[in-house]
Amino acid sequence: MTHRFSARFAARFPFAALALPNVTRVGLAAALVVTAVSACSSDPTPPAQSQAGSSSGGVSGGSGGSGGSVLSTAGSPAVPAGTAGTPSSAAGSGGASAGSSGQGGNGGATAGGGGAGGVSAGTGGTAGTGGVAPPPCMLVDTGGVAFGDVAAGPQEVQAESAMLSGTAAKASHLGVDYVDMVGGEGALTWLLESPDDGAYKITFRYTQMEGRDMALDANCTLASASLPFMVTGDWDTTFKADVSQSVLFRKGTNKLVLRTNGGSGPNFDKLILSRPTCDLKPGESTCEAEDALITGGGVVLTNAPVTYVDWQGKEGSLWWYLKAPAAGTYDITFHYAQKEQRDMDVTVNGTKVPNFPVLKTTPDWNVGWLGDVTITVALKAGVNSLGLATNGGSGPNFDKITLSDMGTGGAGGAGGL
Repeated sequence: MTHRFSARFAARFPFAALALPNVTRVGLAAALVVTAVSACSSDPTPPAQSQAGSSSGGVSGGSGGSGGSVLSTAGSPAVPAGTAGTPSSAAGSGGASAGSSGQGGNGGATAGGGGAGGVSAGTGGTAGTGGVAPPPCMLVDTGGVAFGDVAAGPQEVQAESAMLSGTAAKASHLGVDYVDMVGGEGALTWLLESPDDGAYKITFRYTQMEGRDMALDANCTLASASLPFMVTGDWDTTFKADVSQSVLFRKGTNKLVLRTNGGSGPNFDKLILSRPTCDLKPGESTCEAEDALITGGGVVLTNAPVTYVDWQGKEGSLWWYLKAPAAGTYDITFHYAQKEQRDMDVTVNGTKVPNFPVLKTTPDWNVGWLGDVTITVALKAGVNSLGLATNGGSGPNFDKITLSDMGTGGAGGAGGL
């Protein structure tokens, strides 16, 4: 089965999640001491941007007065001067120029004077006040709480054990403790201790009577701009765990922030962390791409008979969690298709594989699948991580990986006399 990737491993860890059943509750300390070192703020909700003030002036000024009439007949009195300009009702742009003088009659008095100009221009409006920039996001190196052995099964972390900001507040109903957004904006921040670098599936258990979405940040990187939480039936009893996201965690303390997205949010009971594993057996094993944890732009598609991961022209990564029955050496073969050549980075248990071979082109993006790139790696007994990440661009479509158990070497024979 096959698919396309995004998001590089090491230096750029986006991060992930999935929906899973309830298992072991892990309570995070409500008061966690955070040592800020790199860069996620205590209140991750960004303030609204300010609007610039209006700068338009008032109404325009009055027009200039009209000039005197034309020549009067000889000896007759002068025509009266032109009338003055009408004042404007409010300050604005300057009025028109004064009216021209009327000419004097032949032998009469002097010419009439020109009308006065309009009122002076209005002053500009007051400039708007700029908004306050959000504080920089700060990563933390200490204070994370271990959430349990994910290799043994899904692990739960309670919502009320998170650090709360904005309107978010603890609540309880019929024995269930949860966090209520109280009709306003706010956030829940968890500090979680991961045993290694890699992807996690995070599933949220929530309830609400109207559809609301939330944003998710992992280690100051946007994991999802809009997680859609559906209507469950009511505000405090019909909890569901059907919204998941994959995130990349680093080894050590990780900061996970679930925040409102311009409105309010659901009521949250807990989050559930999991890592689907691929069990290896003696001989050859197959781990499908669509069963891996997918981050970035990867989506699962099917072009019969192959189901695969397609990167949709974006960056991303695939994470397999390989459960080996014993420590040993394995040959891992990658099955892919691509119409243009793209390279990838591969890591095993957090260590980058040097000189990963170049992946060739095929007749089309999902035609002529190849399985011609193989690496040999040493796996430990238990769960091992295998990450396949784009390398500054997009990547091929991936169907699966196949693993051949090379076993462990036997003891050498005794030397001759």
